[in-house]
Amino acid sequence: PRTSRDARARPRTGHEARARAAGRGVASPRLEPSPRSSPGKGWKHVNGFGGNTVGSEGYGETTKAATAGLVALLRHLRAAVLAHLGAGPAACWPAPFDLGPHSGVLDVGSGFGKVTLHVAEAALPRQSVGVECVASRFDAAQRALEALLPPGTAADDPLRSAEFVYGDATRLPDLGCFTHIYLFDRVFSPVTLCALGLALDRCAFFVLVSYRNPKEWWSFGLTKVQPVARMRMRTTGKEGCMAYVYINMDHAPP
Repeated sequence: PRTSRDARARPRTGHEARARAAGRGVASPRLEPSPRSSPGKGWKHVNGFGGNTVGSEGYGETTKAATAGLVALLRHLRAAVLAHLGAGPAACWPAPFDLGPHSGVLDVGSGFGKVTLHVAEAALPRQSVGVECVASRFDAAQRALEALLPPGTAADDPLRSAEFVYGDATRLPDLGCFTHIYLFDRVFSPVTLCALGLALDRCAFFVLVSYRNPKEWWSFGLTKVQPVARMRMRTTGKEGCMAYVYINMDHAPP
């Protein structure tokens, strides 16, 4: 991964305040799936898929190797990246910046659930939640999780931290309980990105992974993030794409 040359630069939005990070764990949220009713008023069909968001129903899948590389980086983000930004050693940065047992992970646009399950297995977070707005993909992910957790599965199985929610991430009751948010947002519509940007700007997450560049997020109202690393990812369709790792500057050391 390549680190940003000036991760602490601020967008010209007048947003200058930074809160000291408490470094404490946060309680796990309980998210309620959207009703699985038939499409009606307010529902849209885009690209042949049924979903309850506008224009953001097309998704791809990142490869297992690409996901593994990203998870490895996030598990050691303080030592690998943040310690080299000039704000002090890794210990100066709050522990929740590193992906681990204290983390709550939200995978927006989770598709068939590959990233959600990979994170649960490899990083052992307290919670790994995938949100999907396409019914067929949500169903496939839920069936996979049920097959991986048959009756009698040990209570400490890593996949017990995983769950899937059917619905629109911009309408979830509480995004602030997640430390890490992963967006497979390559095909998200401007309407969805704007709603996510405004919602995330009100949240206390620590790390955001997105395929959108900083200027886009700042224009959508998410002004408190700065890119600190980027990683070339591959999809199962053999496409290359750039993932940006952002940090919430509200938690940066003074």
